Amino acid sequence: MVASKLVEDRRWILGGLLIAAGIGLARVLTARPKIHSGGRTRLLLVGDSHAQGLTPHLKSLATDQKVPFVALSKVGTRIDQWAQSVKLDDALRDFQPTLVLVSLGTNDAYQGTGTWEKEHAAYETLLGKLTSFSNKNANGEHPADGPFLSAGAEVIWVGPPRLPPKSLTGSPLDPAFLNELANAAPNYFHSEELAIPMGPDGIHPTASGYAGWAGALWVWLT
Repeated sequence: MVASKLVEDRRWILGGLLIAAGIGLARVLTARPKIHSGGRTRLLLVGDSHAQGLTPHLKSLATDQKVPFVALSKVGTRIDQWAQSVKLDDALRDFQPTLVLVSLGTNDAYQGTGTWEKEHAAYETLLGKLTSFSNKNANGEHPADGPFLSAGAEVIWVGPPRLPPKSLTGSPLDPAFLNELANAAPNYFHSEELAIPMGPDGIHPTASGYAGWAGALWVWLT
């Protein structure tokens, strides 16, 4: 009974893709790092409340594919906070991910104008942390993959969904920041191109929206 329910849950997540993605999926299906099943990929998700909402769905899909998965999320967080996170340092050292999904940018985008100039140094610090730590799994876990010549993990930046012009507190959105982030970040996933069902605040997806978003991301990665 439990196994059957898990299968149904995963089908529901991927089925949500059809609702959430629509025509926009064709635009985001571009070259990107891919997830390999059976333990060759070790997947880490880092981010804010959007990461928190994606976690159960991505965890379910990762479990199904035997992909080791760890998620770190905190509501309301920004790039500069994760750039200085000791908890993230510990996860990189202990979990040794080969692929990191970063779901950040929403809270930064409501910090006023000129956000990219203020956050750029922190962005570089965070990216450097993810791509340069000593990773024993960097080239895979099988002898056929060759010697361990590289460090760090591949990074995919999961951009936020289409956001409203103002936050709940009335702070205006800084579209220029999101554009700069999309241009700078490696392997940027354009979530704003997906027709994700959103909740009343216009910032966070509905339950089906998170499922469809996770399903679209997973298909893009596999």
